[in-house]
Amino acid sequence: MLMVDEHGALVLDEQLRHLFDYFYTTVGEVSFDAASEAIREHLRATLRQPALDQALDLLLSYIDYKTALADLERQFPVVADLDGLRAREEAVQRLRASLFSIEAHEAFFGAEEAYNQFTLQRLAILNDPQLSAADKAERVEALRNDLPDDMQALLVPQLHHQLSDETAALLASGGDAHALRELRMSIVGPED
Repeated sequence: MLMVDEHGALVLDEQLRHLFDYFYTTVGEVSFDAASEAIREHLRATLRQPALDQALDLLLSYIDYKTALADLERQFPVVADLDGLRAREEAVQRLRASLFSIEAHEAFFGAEEAYNQFTLQRLAILNDPQLSAADKAERVEALRNDLPDDMQALLVPQLHHQLSDETAALLASGGDAHALRELRMSIVGPED
């Protein structure tokens, strides 16, 4: 549900981006333009001024973003190396900053970017050959503890799922207790 303040202005939060993305999941069944028009119709039916114009302006920025993102993804194909992942993330963040106000950027993408930064920093730690398994685990734990509480709450189940999958793969390949402990330490740290 989209929120407005006491003056009728749109409250910027992730919900508006989720609404846009919900309609854009229909692309394939309908054209991008048809999905965009469905969003406009929904906004007109649910919002009054000045929130309506604010939401429509954000939709225009989001359309520009989706179009530019498709171009950017052709320049930065998904790669497995850390430098490539960092370059792609930085390019996406620059694109977002160029199209959205600081407030809209944070509302639409702040949580996603924080998670992506955590993931990149975690990968850098895990791939640092100069760190022992215990040092890696300690640094990953510190990194995770620096996240906001709500993000930690989302992250822990994901990490446990990853641990379960990788444990099963390690056991299937004959991993021993030491390898399992190192895996556990690298994914969830010493405390979980």
